[in-house]
Amino acid sequence: MNTIASNTPWNFMPHVKLNGLHISHVSYTLLHHFDDGWSPITPNDPIMVNVAKFAVTTHNFGRQTHLVFHNVVGGETKNDGGQNYKLVIAAKDGDDGNRIKKYEALVIDRPYQNSLELEYFNGPI
Repeated sequence: MNTIASNTPWNFMPHVKLNGLHISHVSYTLLHHFDDGWSPITPNDPIMVNVAKFAVTTHNFGRQTHLVFHNVVGGETKNDGGQNYKLVIAAKDGDDGNRIKKYEALVIDRPYQNSLELEYFNGPI
């Protein structure tokens, strides 16, 4: 039997009992999918870092900018036949005194085509 603490908002649930197993809020958050299919990421996950570095490098190449990747701030991922990564990225802007600024990028991984595509790179935000 699946039970959820009553009268408790989803985002503030301390634990869930699922088929007799207690799942902490942190674990539940990692399992929980938003209504639109997007799931939160772990910013220091090596996959997220590599995708973010790809986004910065691709943006630099296409726009002739000099951003230097700093870290992944946050984001979401969604699988719809390919893996979509909507990331908030911190990067130093070499053209603006090396100040760290935040940017938003959408990268799509299409493993069946063996390709990563930068759909957009916005910012600073």
